[in-house]
Amino acid sequence: MAILYFMPIKSFLAIIYTTVLTISALHMPQPLLPLLSNVFRSEMDVISLIMSATFIPLTFIPIVSGVILNFLSPKRMILFAALAHSIIVFGISITDQLQLAIFLRFLEGFMISMILTSNTTYISLKAKKKKFNFICLTILLLLQLVVCLVELLEVY
Repeated sequence: MAILYFMPIKSFLAIIYTTVLTISALHMPQPLLPLLSNVFRSEMDVISLIMSATFIPLTFIPIVSGVILNFLSPKRMILFAALAHSIIVFGISITDQLQLAIFLRFLEGFMISMILTSNTTYISLKAKKKKFNFICLTILLLLQLVVCLVELLEVY
């Protein structure tokens, strides 16, 4: 836990909490796919689009998020994306149309990517040593890329 030495504990816990909840929301429907198949009265190949739709934005949105971070602080972007993400997840939970659920999961992928990109930027800005900023940001971005690639491979 080297980050604790470079970042205030309150900020560290907030980032960990946000990251865990975000990644949990990403994987939430996976064990529920058979149940969702019954609820939406659809076949498993179509229901699997609920997972796939979320991973598509994870591939290119970090670039867009980086541009947005030039104009917004990472903290504001985390708050905006978390609020939008909460609204989208609520919409998914009340919909009874498969196409709408897939579309909302697609939008959720945008918010998840924005939250994770903002988290890495926030960590790099809060760290006290410049060398640690570079190392931490590099490691976290590589881990985020690996996680996205692994998730894409698991879906297919």
